[in-house]
Amino acid sequence: MKILFVEPVGTGLPPLGLLYLISVLKKKGFNDIDFVSINPAVNSKARSQEYFEDLLAKKPTVVGISSTTPAWHKAIEFCKKAKEAGAIVVVGGPGPSIWKKQVLEKYPFIDYVVYGEAENIIADLMQALQKNELPINVNNVIYRNKKGEIIVNEFAGFIFDLDLISFPDRAQLDFKTYHGAFAILTSRGCPFQCEFCSKPVHGDLWRFRKPENIVNEIKQIINDFPAEFEKVKRRIVIIDDTFNLNKERAKKIADLIIQENLNIEIACINGFHVKSVDLELFQKLKQAGLVEVWFGVESGCEEILQNIGKGITLDDVRNAINLAKQAEIKMVGAHFIIGLSNETKETALKTITFAESLNLNTLGFNHANILPGTKLWNYVKEHGKILFETDGF
Repeated sequence: MKILFVEPVGTGLPPLGLLYLISVLKKKGFNDIDFVSINPAVNSKARSQEYFEDLLAKKPTVVGISSTTPAWHKAIEFCKKAKEAGAIVVVGGPGPSIWKKQVLEKYPFIDYVVYGEAENIIADLMQALQKNELPINVNNVIYRNKKGEIIVNEFAGFIFDLDLISFPDRAQLDFKTYHGAFAILTSRGCPFQCEFCSKPVHGDLWRFRKPENIVNEIKQIINDFPAEFEKVKRRIVIIDDTFNLNKERAKKIADLIIQENLNIEIACINGFHVKSVDLELFQKLKQAGLVEVWFGVESGCEEILQNIGKGITLDDVRNAINLAKQAEIKMVGAHFIIGLSNETKETALKTITFAESLNLNTLGFNHANILPGTKLWNYVKEHGKILFETDGF
């Protein structure tokens, strides 16, 4: 049974979701697995649409395509090509996890939808497809029965013990094309209710890996990819939504890295939460190798922060940044968003002025990305209009 996994719009970060699934399947004996994350900008054959078409020519039994909501229009193109090549087409990821049965209602060339976290069910699904059976008893799967009726199987719930999941299979990565080649995910889910945030796969419930498990993954990276790891200056990129939600756990991770003398650089590129910090946390992380930390600030206006459900104040932001600087973290940055609900020219200017007042090395401004299933999406539907095609969903 040949399986091909596809990320239709790739970035500088490896698609860990697919790499986790590949690892799980290989443990279950599915060894004929190909993978492509498409990004024409990096000028690599291994990340090109041409390579995807070469892999399709090998006639995979199943093509699994993972898609975010913004990439869905591109994912559809790849689904069509996969079906034309005779493959069984399975979609998953944030987009399909939001739309669920609507995907099969609209697109006859898509055979199965997997919603939510898939590590505990992917092997069962592939085993059913290998036997040419419908996945009647496989949770988190949506399919058409023999009468053409769309069946939504029961949701299995979230995976609580993340330490039981195999480490991602990074062997097929074209490392030089990823700025965060050795990204790791130490927790899943986020309990905060920011209006712009979409969490259809990992949800609101924060679940975390034990420090020992995380350090073992870093050791595996060091041992399995020594040359590639050296080329990126031994940098580990932590991509959790809220890595420091439990700051004592974060300190234990730092302690273990120091104890094991791993000699790594650490970058926390997503929104480090400004409330769950103290000086000891940054000092320990600095000793463990932290060279870059970004805070999720979003707005420099107290009213906007209250409206969006961020649960922070401007004083919290100032305090967290000052602590990071006091610990002498080399690169301290902050993420901001312009265009959240109730934003005006005046509030946007407040954000810019506030950002200029902070002791930062770098910062990033983004426009509000309106994602289906979020409070911001509902706000726009009620108070304005969406100025782009949403494919009817």
